[in-house]
Amino acid sequence: MRFHSLGKAALFWLVAGTILWGCGGSGSDKGSGGVAGTVVARMPDPADAQNTVLVGVADATVQWGTRSTRTNYGGSFVLDEVEEGFQAIRATKRIANQTWTGFATVEVLDRSTVVNANITLWSQNQVGSLVGEVRDDAGRALQGAKVFIASELGSYTTFTNRSGRYDFIDIPGGQSYTVTASLIGYENDIAAVTIATGGQSTVNFRLTPSFNASLSPPRDLMAVAWTYPDSLSRTRNRAAYDRIRADLMPRLKAVLAARKPQTRIPPADSVIEVDLAWTSNNLSYPDEINLAGYAIYRQIGNLGGLEALDFLRDPLAGFYSDLDTAFTPGVSTRYRITALNTDYPESGSESSDSNEARVTPLNRVLLTGPSDQSNTGGQPTFSWSSVTGSQRYLIRIYDNFPTFGLGKPVWQNAPEDPIEAEVNGLSIRYDGEPLQTGYTYYWIVAAFDNADITQAAAISVSQIRQFTVR
Repeated sequence: MRFHSLGKAALFWLVAGTILWGCGGSGSDKGSGGVAGTVVARMPDPADAQNTVLVGVADATVQWGTRSTRTNYGGSFVLDEVEEGFQAIRATKRIANQTWTGFATVEVLDRSTVVNANITLWSQNQVGSLVGEVRDDAGRALQGAKVFIASELGSYTTFTNRSGRYDFIDIPGGQSYTVTASLIGYENDIAAVTIATGGQSTVNFRLTPSFNASLSPPRDLMAVAWTYPDSLSRTRNRAAYDRIRADLMPRLKAVLAARKPQTRIPPADSVIEVDLAWTSNNLSYPDEINLAGYAIYRQIGNLGGLEALDFLRDPLAGFYSDLDTAFTPGVSTRYRITALNTDYPESGSESSDSNEARVTPLNRVLLTGPSDQSNTGGQPTFSWSSVTGSQRYLIRIYDNFPTFGLGKPVWQNAPEDPIEAEVNGLSIRYDGEPLQTGYTYYWIVAAFDNADITQAAAISVSQIRQFTVR
């Protein structure tokens, strides 16, 4: 199995090459798509002054060119009619008499919606900038080179222009970053820089032709299938499900925090998402200068074999989300990935396969009671439909709508709590501390395919309902 040997991959490569290196042409020839995501800011933790937490930012302005929108109360946004191609989506908000800004670079495809354009805001007294040039060993400007920067607080991406120039404006200052310049056909160039708050740093790169070095395969590939109650491309509650996802799967939480996830553009009605995470064996010298990214392979069901799904052109990547209407509850999907060197797609430019990860998505969890926005007593009974293949159910109550910085869990059932079997499903009665009269709470049910939820490979999350204690 080799990525460059498959027809689908070859077509993807031609498309990717057009996007990355094409001169563009007239704007009228380009299509447009949507961008959805969440705007957050890092704020002091009310429970621990020594730490910070990510908080969803309401009423922030999200903009691309002349197109703009505002976030809802949880920080979520949907921005329509964004030109296809790699675009920088910027967000701003006045907080405590300071202007806070942030951006995300996303790939927009015609008539599709990007769902993971998550933007972290920083105040103007917290940021700096990084600029520079990328040239070849003869001093010629390289257009379309991809420049990555990464620190403990996250990662950012941009591309060089016709003059080989790149810039990162308003990124967190006072941080040490690893900066990587990458272009197919050239060895990566890597530098370390500390960006001063309020200052501008310059890092220039010289790329030399690559020599088709061999790479080790990625390792520790894991996959988790998530079934949601509604299409993620249409819901404006994506921030809530991102928060719930991180809470329910601690082994993915560190990956989600450290790297912005790469996501295939989702079809309109996707309700199942598969998250992949892995460890690279090629992040130290000399392999790091030869790693261009990763090839993702997938097989749904038992027909055919593994097929090339995507070329992830990001040497720092360790996480990928796959959304597809072809996913079916009860039908297994398997994945493998390979590392691609900077001579891709030349022969010998791909590593051997990683280990295989396999998932079988669960059906949706359907809530049956109490009904949404209902009034209940102080010990409500929660009921839901049973899910085939589930080994454990978790019921969680929040004191606010669950999104970044909001919605503290106030109760969840313990593993040993009895769940009653009903004619049409399952139920459990609340047995926690007294709920506050007149207060509105939010609740979900999650189904897991493993009794040890930390090792689950398939999770189904219900809709988010609210109830008020009378």
